[in-house]
Amino acid sequence: MWSLVRNRNTVSAGGVRPSAGMTFTVGSLVKGLVSLVVLASMWFFLAPSQLGGSSSYVITYGTSMQPHYHAGDLAIVKSAGSYHVGDIVAYRNAELGGHIVMHRIIGIANGHYTFKGDNNNFVDSFHPVQSQLVGRVWVHLPAAGKVLGVLHGPRLFLVVGLLALLLIGMAAFAKTDRRRDGRRRSSAAPVAGASYFGTLGLVPVAAIAALLAFAGLAALGFTRPTTTTATQSGLYTQSGKFSYDAAAPGGKAVYGASAVSTGQPIFLQLVKQANFHFTYRFESKAPHSLAGRAGLIATISAPDGWKRTLRLAGTRTFSGDHVTVTGALDFRQVKGLLDKVGALSNVTGGTYTLTLQPQVSVRGAVAGDQLAQTFSPKLGFLLDAYQLQLEPGTADGASSASMLTQSTDGSGTVAVANTVSLLKFKLPVNDARRIAAIGGVAALLLLLAGLLQARSRRPRSVREGIEQQFGELIVPVTSTPRGLELPTVSIGSMLR
Repeated sequence: MWSLVRNRNTVSAGGVRPSAGMTFTVGSLVKGLVSLVVLASMWFFLAPSQLGGSSSYVITYGTSMQPHYHAGDLAIVKSAGSYHVGDIVAYRNAELGGHIVMHRIIGIANGHYTFKGDNNNFVDSFHPVQSQLVGRVWVHLPAAGKVLGVLHGPRLFLVVGLLALLLIGMAAFAKTDRRRDGRRRSSAAPVAGASYFGTLGLVPVAAIAALLAFAGLAALGFTRPTTTTATQSGLYTQSGKFSYDAAAPGGKAVYGASAVSTGQPIFLQLVKQANFHFTYRFESKAPHSLAGRAGLIATISAPDGWKRTLRLAGTRTFSGDHVTVTGALDFRQVKGLLDKVGALSNVTGGTYTLTLQPQVSVRGAVAGDQLAQTFSPKLGFLLDAYQLQLEPGTADGASSASMLTQSTDGSGTVAVANTVSLLKFKLPVNDARRIAAIGGVAALLLLLAGLLQARSRRPRSVREGIEQQFGELIVPVTSTPRGLELPTVSIGSMLR
């Protein structure tokens, strides 16, 4: 018969002794410390900067660094306090929208670094400062970038670390269990049918389910880039402003001053020469770098189709977002030209159209993509023997006075945040990665806590196992009346 004994002592040949608990030896502590040191060292040397580490992983493309580096190689770079000529360094190129370029330093001047690819016959056009340097090459692994590109390499470091932590914890529990089982062999038989960690319970099961969910989210987040490309309208704007002025001696009675300003008619008896200006401006919120050429021409045309082009300002080069070109028009030369045309064509005293047209062409990069555009707006005037004036408005078009400032928008490819689709929701990839990492760590810690709790409930002897499984079904028996003794039956275990 069984009697209900509610204590945690076991009976052995030597008497009653306490059951074994969790114990630690010097060897296990040393191994644990070594494991922590190894993991900390791996984190210090290999953890990517995206996860708080000090290393950056660069997969090489193209042929600019041959013969030492080829497409698909992996370079691990680490930031340094100083950089020197000859170092191979990765830097963020603002002209390419912040993309990382890895070339060799060939010069340092005024805090700016000059780079060149070993296989290039030209120097990089962008000269970064130290804050734009990512790091110096520390380890070069040929062809490893191809594999890492498939696995999205450094982003798996966190997952590997979590799995390593889980394996280390399970190994530690298994070693402790083997010790306890060895101590109990002489006092009690192993509990048959008991699972490795005992009954799991709700917490570990929920933690495993959450861990699988976060692992799925991590798979979605870490297998796609954080950004993708999209066409954005209005990525940049090209605009230009026309203006003109002229000296008008004796014109105070007409103009209120001895000069003509933009918008006023130019009377040829008072003005001999006028200056025309065009100011070009390029605007974009995206990173950009431009250079170009600009000039200014004027075209005189007649109703019968005759026309002549005059160059007011020669073509000039510029660098940056804006430029102003200025040209002068001598009305005495214009009158001489028109008189000559009239004499040859027997047509005099007519009205001509004078059209101002800047010729602007720009090249460069906007948001990391190459740009090549032109901008040539027109401004029309009416010219006769007495005056030059802005074209008035008609039913077919606006007046030239409203065209003094003109602009046009351009579209282009830009990098936008990539998303992960979850049912009807779209989650940015960066947020998905962050949630997966934090949630995975929390689920893993919850799983370890649940396993520890389940392990603490594991029966330490057959008696305790019977008590846990049958509970109130066990009735204490103090004595058996004579004649009612039952035959003794030997069984392997009463536990399921």
